[in-house]
Amino acid sequence: MWLVQTIVQMKLIYYSVVFLLLFSCLRPRSTVQKPHFDNFKDYSYLLFQGKIRGEKNSISGVATGFFVKYHDTLYLVSAEHVLTGNDPFRVIRIDSLSPDFLTFYYNTSNNTVKGFENLYLDSIKKANPPRYIKNHPDLITLPVNLPPEAEIISIENTINPNAELNVGDSVFFWGFPEIRAVSDSDIIYRQDLDPIKYSGVAVGLNDSLYYASIPNTKQTVSGSPVFVKKIIRGRDRFYFIGILCAGSELSGMAFFVRYNQLLRSINYVDKQ
Repeated sequence: MWLVQTIVQMKLIYYSVVFLLLFSCLRPRSTVQKPHFDNFKDYSYLLFQGKIRGEKNSISGVATGFFVKYHDTLYLVSAEHVLTGNDPFRVIRIDSLSPDFLTFYYNTSNNTVKGFENLYLDSIKKANPPRYIKNHPDLITLPVNLPPEAEIISIENTINPNAELNVGDSVFFWGFPEIRAVSDSDIIYRQDLDPIKYSGVAVGLNDSLYYASIPNTKQTVSGSPVFVKKIIRGRDRFYFIGILCAGSELSGMAFFVRYNQLLRSINYVDKQ
């Protein structure tokens, strides 16, 4: 009798495990494991634009960027004009906005120490002359080689090749605007600044650009990763949908490059 009961119990355990495994395979899984809006700010990195003035380097502005890993290579992604000073609408380079180098900070496995990287931009600016935004996306991807102790939060797990943006969809991003002190001319450049969340609604699409109504968008948030919120089977899903390339605080409009342009850019760089 004892043996029969043991065999029955073992069969029940076996079928329970099989059922749980099958059920877990069939359950829809979120592309993003962090469902709360606030956690998406971890994808955005503060970029310092710098000028070389004689023997002294100085910070001239700030922008936003993010990272994506592809084929074991880590890429820094931002709007092209952030690194070049190109105006993709007037097709000119604005020297005063054209940095000589870019600096970003990142966390390391030693929580008390931050790492940083300086990227000198002369060759990048030569390789990327001003081009019209509808013919060439305002986007740049740079492979970076960081030390093993670098702890980078990258966005590849938020990319869904089948994700589409529709008019009326909710979009949001986290970016780093210029922070001014009491005097409007006194801009604060600190590595411990937090990004600010901007959100709005998609209002237009074309082959390479998305348009969204996002109030109070600052110019310095260019390069931020943009995400869309979708409700699928009654549950919230969040996907990377583009790269912010322009915004107008006056009109309340923001423009961002479609995510498929990022994949094309990375594939192009990967083949070089």
